[in-house]
Amino acid sequence: MTAGRAPGTTLRVLTWNVHGLRAGADAVAGVLRDAGCDVALLQEGPRGPRTLPRAADLARRAGMLVGAAGRPAAGAVVLVAARLDVLAAAATELPVRGLRMPVRGSATALVAPPGGAPVVVSSAHLGLSEDERADHVRRLQPLPDDVVGRAPGAVPRVVGVDLNERPGGPSWSTLLPDAEDCWAVAGRDGDGATYPAARPRQRIDALLVRGARVLATTVPAVDGASDHRPVVADLAVGDPVRA
Repeated sequence: MTAGRAPGTTLRVLTWNVHGLRAGADAVAGVLRDAGCDVALLQEGPRGPRTLPRAADLARRAGMLVGAAGRPAAGAVVLVAARLDVLAAAATELPVRGLRMPVRGSATALVAPPGGAPVVVSSAHLGLSEDERADHVRRLQPLPDDVVGRAPGAVPRVVGVDLNERPGGPSWSTLLPDAEDCWAVAGRDGDGATYPAARPRQRIDALLVRGARVLATTVPAVDGASDHRPVVADLAVGDPVRA
């Protein structure tokens, strides 16, 4: 990826299943720092009664801030660079079937660089069964009420998601209708597979984008920091607002 990015016109967005932080917050934070992302859309992040303090600790270690998190999000977390304004946020539970299955969730934030175009960013983790994924997709298609009231009409939208499904499955096309798959548009090096991290064979994690231009996409190695690899994309989200 190119290091030079015009402030206010592009965002570097990462999506990543961080495997419950089993490798430690420092290992995960190191990957986030190395990626230089403006927005990190995490799955299997901090969850439970200390969700917000643990998310804040991870953000601090990564040099970022919490954009959206909460117990209903069930480990879905949005972290943002300090240069971004967070205009609205929401955490949403995605129900699962079976008492022993971990609850899934989504975290959504409306963010904007100073003087720049706002964009809605969401992290989501879909279920293991096709029926669950279909239900989760239906619940995720509309924006949360806490966000929709602050989002101007045709605001760009980015979803970082562990789909638990390979490309061509129904969730890829229905989660964010008319969206682009960042890897398919501008993937660099390899086949974009994200799981398992050591020798990835499946592409089940994605950045789906609508209303923004995809400039470049990579899937970097993570040296044991998780069992998934992240997807990182540079996005042009609109021209800066002129006074």
